[in-house]
Amino acid sequence: MLSVPVTGDFIATVNLTTHDLTRGDCDERCFILRPGDHASVRHDSCVYYKRALLRSLAKIGEAGELRTRRPLGARLLRRIQEGALATPATRKEVKGAIRETLWRAG
Repeated sequence: MLSVPVTGDFIATVNLTTHDLTRGDCDERCFILRPGDHASVRHDSCVYYKRALLRSLAKIGEAGELRTRRPLGARLLRRIQEGALATPATRKEVKGAIRETLWRAG
């Protein structure tokens, strides 16, 4: 989750994918997470901004997709959010939710 709920219960979500320049999911500009950056990261991974979406928090919960994991540290979350805002791959509505979250945080 990259944002607080906006427009009802919609939140910005993003996936991580294995960092592999040959697959087309990542390129040399992507945001790479390495083991040690977060407890969930077991191999080099990239933030897949192209597939970032606004999703209903209630529907995520109903689908059983909401898992409790260790939250990202504030610095790492901010870097991922800034990466989402900087790349043209992130959808406009996702960028808006992230901007609103950052604005609220001050």
